[in-house]
Amino acid sequence: MDPELPELPTEQAADGSPPGDTGGPGESLEAEVDGVDGLDAQGAQGLPAAAPAAPAAMLRAKALAKMAMEDLRPETPSRSLAASHVQKLREECQAARSRIQANVSSVSKVFEITRSLESHIVNLEDCKHRVKQKRNSRWSDLAVCQKRLEMLGRLDWFDESKPEKAGSKSGKAPASKSPHVSRGNLVEALEIEQEALLVLRRELGSLLLEVDPLMGVIVDLRKRLQQEASDRRAAMRKDHVTLTQQDGSEREDADGSSLRSFDDRNFWVKKAQSLEESAQQLLQKAFSTIQWTDLECSQANQCVSQCLARCSAEDQRLRRQLDAQLRDVDFAISCADWTISKPENRVETASSQVQRAHVLLHELTATKKHLKCLVRKCKKDLQTLESCRNTTPHTLASTKYTRCRQEKQKVTSDEVEPKTQCGFGETHGLTPEMFDQQIDVGTELELQRLQAEERRLRRSLRCYERRLERCAAVNEALAELEESVAEALKLE
Repeated sequence: MDPELPELPTEQAADGSPPGDTGGPGESLEAEVDGVDGLDAQGAQGLPAAAPAAPAAMLRAKALAKMAMEDLRPETPSRSLAASHVQKLREECQAARSRIQANVSSVSKVFEITRSLESHIVNLEDCKHRVKQKRNSRWSDLAVCQKRLEMLGRLDWFDESKPEKAGSKSGKAPASKSPHVSRGNLVEALEIEQEALLVLRRELGSLLLEVDPLMGVIVDLRKRLQQEASDRRAAMRKDHVTLTQQDGSEREDADGSSLRSFDDRNFWVKKAQSLEESAQQLLQKAFSTIQWTDLECSQANQCVSQCLARCSAEDQRLRRQLDAQLRDVDFAISCADWTISKPENRVETASSQVQRAHVLLHELTATKKHLKCLVRKCKKDLQTLESCRNTTPHTLASTKYTRCRQEKQKVTSDEVEPKTQCGFGETHGLTPEMFDQQIDVGTELELQRLQAEERRLRRSLRCYERRLERCAAVNEALAELEESVAEALKLE
């Protein structure tokens, strides 16, 4: 049991004043409680060691007494102001802690969204580079196609192949062995390839126009989110100052009213998600478009290559046929010449046979000329087709580089040549030794030119000698043929 507290004295003091006049009821009660504490301490010294609960009970009694004195003590303005200030500080600290937690979560969310946007920006830049590269490659393919059409347009059958193509579209099946069919197919394949390349370049160009605005919007949103993160970090620093400051009169206003609300931040998050979805869809569209363009270009190029190979094979077969016909015509011409030059046919009775031989010889000569024209035309067509097959973006680029280099060298030589001529024509300001050196150089160059001309003439002479030998051999063969034909006619 707790010891009973002594009763408070009710009599007046020695000076006749009531008990509360000496220092207020709170002070007298506090003094009495101190006296009780002293009595308790004296009694506790005399208590046996078997009462361990007495100190705890006395502490509880002391706390109750202090609480009672606090309630009995009158309220003062300074004390109420201090209590309200403490409460206000506690509320500010709690609000600062909540704002710090909200800002930490917001900053982490902003950083996560910013990293995602940066990855999408990198993907879009890569996609833009690939699309631009594909568009440039389509430009080189288009240049090759236009070059092939230009080379084929110089041929005679280029305009003749278009009606054949129109007839095949109208339902008239042309002859399967006609060369105009393959030529018309080649022209049609080239035109289809050109149209496909133009369409694909337009598609890739529209993709580039879609990528640039989306990248600009994503970059602007990333800057805005970075500014949001920096603002929230500044607010966190102010809130941290609010928590760590000791003097309440020097606190700064860090309520974060200038920051955007949670709903506004959520709006930007949704906008970032929508932009990411748009970027992903655009990337998928770009990859599918690139695959489609590669497939279409490969199919068109393969069709053109097959048509070129077919035309080349048909022209080679036609050339072999023309060569065979030309050999037959040459043999017939030689036979007609032999018939005309026979001694037996010079009599008047064989004049009709000679006339027929003359007519036949004239027709054979015209046929030979026509066959030679066809052979030359076939050779030209074959050379053009081979040039078309060998035309590639690399060859076009190398040809353009070679042409530019030749033009540059020509301009340089035109600039240097007048100076050289003036140097040989004028001796003003030159010493005799320098003039002799220039004369020696000119003589040496002229000698080299004459030697080169001599070598060229010797090669031409050897070529002419070989041709004469071949002509002599052909004449001997024709003479033997005439003799054999004459013997055969005599036997008849």
